[in-house]
Amino acid sequence: MHSKTKLKPNSKRRSKTTSQIEVELQHVEDNLDEQTTKRTTEQQSVQSSSSSRPTTTSAITTDTDESEDQDEPTDDKQDDSDGDTLKSEVWKYATKLNNGKAKCNNCNREISCKDHSTTGLRRHLYRCIKIPSFISHRNGSSTSSIGNDIKRRLNELVYKCIIEDGRTFGDLRKPGIIRLLEQIVPGYKPPTRRTVQRQLKRLCNNHTRLLVAELKHIDTLGVTTDLWSDKKMNSYMCLTGHYINSDSKLQYKVLSFTAFPERHTGDQISYTIKKELKRLQVYDKTHTITCDGAANIKKSFESLEPKRVHCLGHKLHLIVCNALCLWVKKQQTNEKEDQGEPMNESSEDGDGSIITTNNSNGFDDTHNTDIDQTTWYGSDMIDDDDLSSGEDDAMSDDSSDTSDVVNDNWEEGVLEDLTSITCIEQYTISQAVQKCRDFVKAVSKSSILSNFINKEKSKDKLTNSLMIDCKSRWSSTHRLVTSILSHKSIIGRLYAGKYELNLTRKQLTKLTGYELNRDEWIILDSVQEVLNSFFEATKLVSGKQYSTIGLGYFTVNNLKEYLEERDGNYEVDQLKRLLLMQLINYFDNDVDQYDLLKRHAFFDPIGFGILDRADRTKFEREIKNLGKERIESVVDSDLSSRHLQATAKKPLTSNLLNGFLSSVGKRQPQTAKEVTNLSINNELSIYRSLAMQEYTDIIEHSKDHDPFGFWNTHGNKLKFLSLLARKHLVVPCTSVPSESTFSVASYLGRKERSRLTPENLCTLVFLKDKINKSI
Repeated sequence: MHSKTKLKPNSKRRSKTTSQIEVELQHVEDNLDEQTTKRTTEQQSVQSSSSSRPTTTSAITTDTDESEDQDEPTDDKQDDSDGDTLKSEVWKYATKLNNGKAKCNNCNREISCKDHSTTGLRRHLYRCIKIPSFISHRNGSSTSSIGNDIKRRLNELVYKCIIEDGRTFGDLRKPGIIRLLEQIVPGYKPPTRRTVQRQLKRLCNNHTRLLVAELKHIDTLGVTTDLWSDKKMNSYMCLTGHYINSDSKLQYKVLSFTAFPERHTGDQISYTIKKELKRLQVYDKTHTITCDGAANIKKSFESLEPKRVHCLGHKLHLIVCNALCLWVKKQQTNEKEDQGEPMNESSEDGDGSIITTNNSNGFDDTHNTDIDQTTWYGSDMIDDDDLSSGEDDAMSDDSSDTSDVVNDNWEEGVLEDLTSITCIEQYTISQAVQKCRDFVKAVSKSSILSNFINKEKSKDKLTNSLMIDCKSRWSSTHRLVTSILSHKSIIGRLYAGKYELNLTRKQLTKLTGYELNRDEWIILDSVQEVLNSFFEATKLVSGKQYSTIGLGYFTVNNLKEYLEERDGNYEVDQLKRLLLMQLINYFDNDVDQYDLLKRHAFFDPIGFGILDRADRTKFEREIKNLGKERIESVVDSDLSSRHLQATAKKPLTSNLLNGFLSSVGKRQPQTAKEVTNLSINNELSIYRSLAMQEYTDIIEHSKDHDPFGFWNTHGNKLKFLSLLARKHLVVPCTSVPSESTFSVASYLGRKERSRLTPENLCTLVFLKDKINKSI
């Protein structure tokens, strides 16, 4: 009874409030009726004039700011959700549809009315038939304070900001940003995240059309490709294009970045590559594709017309890894230390991975599962990754260091010629490197050791730090060894005074196990010395600066000469022997790839200077034959007219002597074709001297290596060769452009953007290098 007594006054108050609202709404509708009655005649004329072009109006308004406002959240209440409420005035000019939309009676455009909201429909009706009462009072001040052109320009800057800086779609709609923008640009409100998503798709389509139009004017295209998987195991394929534009400048762009949900089989890879290149209408212009040497990638080229160029960065990586075997998994032993405590408490599961256990009384376990993934097989070292079937070569690489490349899948038959190598040579190297890893990890886990190292570093004024390596990069192991060698004296003092560091018995035992003996220090010195050349070579061909195949061939040839030299140091000579055998296996024994490397190097002065005489003669003969077969299609009209004009200036006298000389081949007829044939021989002769002079300037006088600048300078003189050079120099020697694109994709798809869909990620990566950064 008590509750019912309380409910009655509340119900009366509610009924009074409802009645008052109904009266006010009725008054508003009466006013609207009076205003609309005055405009009836005008509206009918507008309808009759616009009825003949409803489709055009709809198409034009598709890309306007109106579409951006439809998805903005509104505070408007439901107008017609209940049968007892009054019907909104907007339904006099629009028809409600069953799909959650409304159709404008004037232009037949369908407007979204989600959750029965009519805010977007009111905006449309205001713009379509100019009824002032339909303008939103909440946004009236904003729309009137800035013009549509300014708003459109600001929205474009918002889209660029999101693409260039990798910001979230709704980042600029946060309250703090909105208040800041309100002070800077009063009346401006950034687009919603749904509007941003829609506009990015439109930008992607527009830039795709622009890219197709630009690629129509090129003769040849160099492509790199690779597969990659993000942290959510979504796979992607990247295609990058390299070409010379109309201004004779090298251009690089991401041609395609697409999700790859299918199995990574050779057929699927070839189908996707062909589909994307044909979509851009450049499949016929693509003669080479630079990629890794995985088995599935190799198989995909069985049905592709372009030739495969094996990435030089991957080859250098495989040479070092398979020659020195820097990552060795420690074999399981049941041996205990004298104290009854195991040095490494680890067990191996059925998949072959290491399961480690940490001991709080000692150093944390020193074997990282991300690094120790190599298995010992007889007399040779084979990486677990290399034992895979090769169907999935997509690997995640969050690092932006493009000078390092990731592991290749195992290539069959790599170690066939290495039967003479004994296990102890490679194992001794791996054991010394593993001790370095264990020591660095122990220092990072122990505050006592790290404090001692830091204190001694300050005394010696040493600035560099101890570094740990990553399995996917042998160059990081080189940096690990270099950092250990730079701390050699400090490490010696640490072991000399280890009993004064208040370490537990178990910690002392583990620390003693990491101590390097004299022979291992010598091995580390030798490894650091020999791998320094490979480290610099990897930076040279895999850096951010574009590397031609000529530069790659120059690098490989000089590495081979360095490894063939012997200086009497047994350890260094042994390391060189191991590396040389692998280099010969990957280059000299791969005849097709090595010949392709030389052919492209011919048109780069730095590559031409290192070719032997037999290779130069071979390629010159091919160029002459090509000139004879395709003379009319290769030589432009300007060259032909120039030769004809020269002929007209000095006509041959028609006499018996000239006729006789022509008949015995002593004098060629004065035709454009024959003169051009002679011109090819002259071009080759001139190119020999110019290329050797350029090679000498680069090697002896430290001139910058710029093959494109060389051909831009001498292109007018070497017409035919310059056309061939443009086709050969655009081929990259590594797949680093694709690898660096994956680094960009990894940042865009970081943990803070876990809701980013694969489709939106592909759109952002594709637009990253297309958006004009000049504001």
